[in-house]
Amino acid sequence: MQKNKLLIGIILVAFAFGARNGIRFGYLGPLTNTYTNSAFLITIILSLGTFLGIFLNPLIGKRSDRTWTRYGRRRPYIMVSLPISALFTIFIPHSPNYTVLIVLVFLESFAVIVGFTPLFSLISDNFETEKRGKINAVLIFSLGLGAVCSIGIGYRLWDINYYLFFYTVAGIIFVSS
Repeated sequence: MQKNKLLIGIILVAFAFGARNGIRFGYLGPLTNTYTNSAFLITIILSLGTFLGIFLNPLIGKRSDRTWTRYGRRRPYIMVSLPISALFTIFIPHSPNYTVLIVLVFLESFAVIVGFTPLFSLISDNFETEKRGKINAVLIFSLGLGAVCSIGIGYRLWDINYYLFFYTVAGIIFVSS
């Protein structure tokens, strides 16, 4: 029973991270385009999380390997990163200029990486080897489903009020924490 609850939690968190990816891959470009027409500057914003991940994923993984709390080794990172990510997701569409936008996207990406890296390790820590492949497949499916849902929500809300779209995704992220 305990592992079932953990698995449901992992699926919800993965869905939330996927919803965040829907913003990143589907709508951060058009938002950035309101600040600049430079393809290079738009690419910088869209690639920021990937560049951060190159350096942060190994550091966060190593750090979470050495963390011991009453909540476990991985959960504190996930529990802290999700609400922070949701908060920055709310602030992103309110950026007054490109510089503030890049700072907010950097901070939001940092928060996501802090929680996302330990999420995969949480599976290895708690499930038998023969079940990990299926559980990882479910996690990846949940990520994709979250992104597709987010892009669909954005399709409906973007022209009405794109702030509302960011607030909705932030709500999904916050609820999953």
